[in-house]
Amino acid sequence: MISSIRLQSKCQSRGKAPLRLVYLVSLGFRYLCALHVGITLLIWSRDIRKRNMNIVAFDTKEFRRGREKTFFVPIGVSLRIDDEGEFKANYDAAFNEISPKFRFDRKRKVYSTYELIGKLGLPKTIAFIEAIFSHIQNLIKQMVVYYTILPPTKVPSVREYGAEGSGVKEVGTLKFLTELNPYYVYCCAWRYAQTELRLQEKLLLDNFGGKITDAWIELSRMYGEKLQVYPHGDRCNPFISAADMMVALLDFRLYRNKKRLDSEGIISVFSDASFDVVPMFIGQPHLSKLSPRTNRMIDVSANFKRPIIFILLEELELMRLKAVRKIFESSPLMDSILNKAFEMDCGVKFFDSTLDSTTIRDGDIFVCLGSKAKATAEYIKNMYNIEILSRENLQP
Repeated sequence: MISSIRLQSKCQSRGKAPLRLVYLVSLGFRYLCALHVGITLLIWSRDIRKRNMNIVAFDTKEFRRGREKTFFVPIGVSLRIDDEGEFKANYDAAFNEISPKFRFDRKRKVYSTYELIGKLGLPKTIAFIEAIFSHIQNLIKQMVVYYTILPPTKVPSVREYGAEGSGVKEVGTLKFLTELNPYYVYCCAWRYAQTELRLQEKLLLDNFGGKITDAWIELSRMYGEKLQVYPHGDRCNPFISAADMMVALLDFRLYRNKKRLDSEGIISVFSDASFDVVPMFIGQPHLSKLSPRTNRMIDVSANFKRPIIFILLEELELMRLKAVRKIFESSPLMDSILNKAFEMDCGVKFFDSTLDSTTIRDGDIFVCLGSKAKATAEYIKNMYNIEILSRENLQP
């Protein structure tokens, strides 16, 4: 009796074994299917995010008014662009179409407003930029206009420093605005991020210099490598160039229409825009974030769009002379270097051994002028994986 029960039990257990195997195989198959679907969705979502990585380009300028232009505040513009490739093609086509009408001999892909004024004069530059505006505006999704006004009667001084053991000091309002101007471009980006935080966007900034602020710390932490700085950006990056031209156009239109620098004036002078125009004030409530917290300078090189094209000269001291620098800046060689930067989507910087020794990264490019400059670059190549180009390498 007992033996028959045991035999029956063994038969039952043998019968369950195939069922258990089928169940395990089925469970494993469902797991693999779920894993496959999960990986596919992850790749798909990353691809979508990559394709939908919008660009927001920033640039700034001085805004001056008064008989002797004694009224001064910084202003800035950001342009949100959804289709990078189409915008670049449209920018290029606009320059090709408009340049002959103004007898402008186009040597490069990208120009700044300052350069256009130097070649065309102010009245023609305004008309030129108006024509560019009409061609590219359909590809701009949003323009945010930033402005900072600090009436000395209400804000007689601004407090600076206090962090890292630095002593607190008070500076006059006008002096603070003068100090703010060189780094106002990232203050605009910080303000944008406070209200328009979209971490799938790349923020493109023209180069700047300034001391560390809470605004910079917050902005760089939020965006990381998506915060990209282009030295000479308004001369080699079409997005920053467009922002540069639009902030100039804002100034021109406000002056021409005798409008005030406020929300109403800003919106009224761009009533013909096909995109959203958003005035954004940066003022007294934001001063604690914008004033320097320490005397240390920001290391902008950590956010440079790589590679950087360094220009290495035989005698750096000569380039510090304005007359010599002006000649080089308008030379065919500089045009070739800036066009190279456009093609590689990067910035251009004059190399200064006393300032840029920690700025070099693997993959950077050195354009050498003179045998001594080339010898210096060859020495640097022993420590970094850099590319060395001569004048001949840059000729079209």
